[in-house]
Amino acid sequence: MKKIKQLLVFLLLVSFTLTCAIFVEHEYLSAAPSATCPDDNSTMRLIDTRSVDPTCTTGGSYYFVCEFPGCLNDAIVEVGPLGHDYNLSDYEEYCLDTGYAKYRCSRCGDSYTESVAAVGHNYVTTTTKKATCTETGTQKSVCSRCNDTKYITLKALGHDWEEEHKDPTCTEEGYDKKTCKRCDEVEETKIPALGHKISGEKTVKEPTCTEDGLKTSECSVCGEKFEEKIPALGHKYPDDWTIEKEASYFSAGLETKTCEMGDDVIEQEIPQKDPTPLVVGGGGVAVAAGAGLFIMNGLKSG
Repeated sequence: MKKIKQLLVFLLLVSFTLTCAIFVEHEYLSAAPSATCPDDNSTMRLIDTRSVDPTCTTGGSYYFVCEFPGCLNDAIVEVGPLGHDYNLSDYEEYCLDTGYAKYRCSRCGDSYTESVAAVGHNYVTTTTKKATCTETGTQKSVCSRCNDTKYITLKALGHDWEEEHKDPTCTEEGYDKKTCKRCDEVEETKIPALGHKISGEKTVKEPTCTEDGLKTSECSVCGEKFEEKIPALGHKYPDDWTIEKEASYFSAGLETKTCEMGDDVIEQEIPQKDPTPLVVGGGGVAVAAGAGLFIMNGLKSG
């Protein structure tokens, strides 16, 4: 009897050894279920030579026997298909065309392909020429996937004005000035000086014929005071001369003009009258002078 038991133990050990050797050849036995003996509640041993692994599309079955001495219980556990274990094996996307994604099962090699919608361009943009206040700029955009290239014109920025104003005064110009913060361009409009607004004009000295007069005034805006010369009037004489002494055949006369202001008199000589010569007999010459008659060459008559 003892020898029979030893033989049974030996056979069990051999069977267990063979089972382990075959077990490693089965791809999915590591995920096999377990079974418990209903009689002694012990874990039953998997007999892999009578077990069939499931595949991606078909189910499997596992055969178990109780290892308790004298127990002949066994069990079969059915399992469903594993299902495919798809992994991405190849992928390609395009900017404008439809791409693809390929998937392959890691267990059975089954594969399928899905369409990948066009993803559009992925532009990387750089500025090749900066826009200024008055000139356009340029941007270059290159797709990182397909190298498609396009150029964009950047609008001129226009001036960024900073304004300054100065009011004009009576004597100084004002201005409206704009200075660009970016390029220092300056635009300036002059505002003419206002000029004085004269008020309070007053004559402090009247002019005479020979002396200037003087008047004063003041600007009502800035308060500046002014003096202005009133030119001398100059003499004003009548058109006609007044005869003070008539000219005669024996002496000159005199005539005058008196300034209307009464401060000056001018006079001029009236030339002496010339006698009128007459020829008389005996070679003498007579000169008529008013009411008298003079005979030259020693002859005299009155």
